[in-house]
Amino acid sequence: MSLVAISQRLLENETYPETRECLDVRWGDFCRAIGALPLVLPHAIDPEVYLDRFAPEGVILTGGNDLASASPGPLSERRDAFERRLLAGAIARKIPVLAVCRGSQLVAETFGAGLARVAGHAGVRHRVRFERGTRMGAAFADLPEVNSYHGWAPTKVPSGFALVAAAEDGTVEAFEDRARGVYAHLWHPEREAALTPAELDFYRALFERESVTREGTR
Repeated sequence: MSLVAISQRLLENETYPETRECLDVRWGDFCRAIGALPLVLPHAIDPEVYLDRFAPEGVILTGGNDLASASPGPLSERRDAFERRLLAGAIARKIPVLAVCRGSQLVAETFGAGLARVAGHAGVRHRVRFERGTRMGAAFADLPEVNSYHGWAPTKVPSGFALVAAAEDGTVEAFEDRARGVYAHLWHPEREAALTPAELDFYRALFERESVTREGTR
């Protein structure tokens, strides 16, 4: 079983003063399905401490919350700072990263792509066009559609990344950087009732130890 570090969203409790870190229970189902043991990361501790102490086989940047650039506020700013450090630490240590929805937006912004509001992408399912010459595109090319829960999307593919998928309206939906081992898509795999065999194979292979090194030799 692969050990995978996973980020959490931040929420203010509405009935009494308390800031909560939380994670959709479906992430546990997702990790079990791909043979991963989630290492849940609290924001009060430097994420690099976890990367050095436990040497996880992967990192997942989850969804929820807007980036501070889209919705300024202390919780967004705190989460942004934490996940940027987690992303940088994973890349430096050659740990593969899966960035989902908000995580994709954070990766895009970190590597020079802005964000823009998009209409018709929240609470729907839609088709996307995959680039089969990419690792993710080859794995997901036969998906008939993906789920969509975002109101913001990258304005372009970030520097150093390859386009993996775009929606029919041209919105960037997925991108990857095989050299850095970062794979980002805006749909939520944990919210699907079941993943296809091709999806399961991709996520399992992504978090195999030394997958970044092996990928560079293929």
